[in-house]
Amino acid sequence: MSGGEARAIVLADSAHRGNDAGQAAMLAFARSAAEGYASLEDAAGALAALGLGSGGPPTPDRLRHVLRESGGRYWWPWDPAFGVFWSAEHESHADRVLTAARAARCPILLVRGTESPLVTEEIAGEFCDQVPSARRLDLPGVGHMLTGDDNAVFIDAMRPFLGEITARS
Repeated sequence: MSGGEARAIVLADSAHRGNDAGQAAMLAFARSAAEGYASLEDAAGALAALGLGSGGPPTPDRLRHVLRESGGRYWWPWDPAFGVFWSAEHESHADRVLTAARAARCPILLVRGTESPLVTEEIAGEFCDQVPSARRLDLPGVGHMLTGDDNAVFIDAMRPFLGEITARS
């Protein structure tokens, strides 16, 4: 492998498109979080109200490693403009993601939680049907926050895929 080439791509509860209802809820949540949170407890309450179908209620301890603290407030580590991108360019985004994924010269693993409101079973199947190098891994009882809920579960689930990639090198 020469420098700059990806050996694998892992999509964590992300695909060419999202479920419309789940996406609308996430956009509303993102907009409500624009000013950050005064405490981890406030963030946990907001996340619980969203109902991401995750593996248990969000707690301040579980969110401590997911949120970043700055200026006495807690922030999600995403670009606030992502909601504008999703809402304004939804269809062209799906086409661009599929085109890029088909052009990838490495295996792609789409990991989704079975309780995810964003990447449904149908959407994951659609992606894998349209991208020959893609395969899918469903994590039972997990919602959208695959790594935020329990990163160890996510890593353990990926080990066979990562082992195959390492064996090819």
